[in-house]
Amino acid sequence: MVKVIETNLSLNSNDERAILDHQGRVIEVESWESYVEELFSGETVYRKALFGDKMEGYSLPVDAIIDDFKSDEYHLSYHATTSDRKYKCLAYLINE
Repeated sequence: MVKVIETNLSLNSNDERAILDHQGRVIEVESWESYVEELFSGETVYRKALFGDKMEGYSLPVDAIIDDFKSDEYHLSYHATTSDRKYKCLAYLINE
């Protein structure tokens, strides 16, 4: 198991440079490679944060369309669009 920091920025639909809200959490996943593949393939997995009682939810918003997906050995980023919102999603591998 590895730990990952997930950060989600909720963006203004009219001006994607304007951040409406942000959240971050630390989660635990089987491996970085499986986490990247899960998101790239559009799989939605519900997770709880390792810290904080209220930090739970899907790593990828349900019914999201993914755009501009990028990843390397320890960074991941993409844009996600749902019927009512746009997001910038980031992840960072803490440990291997």
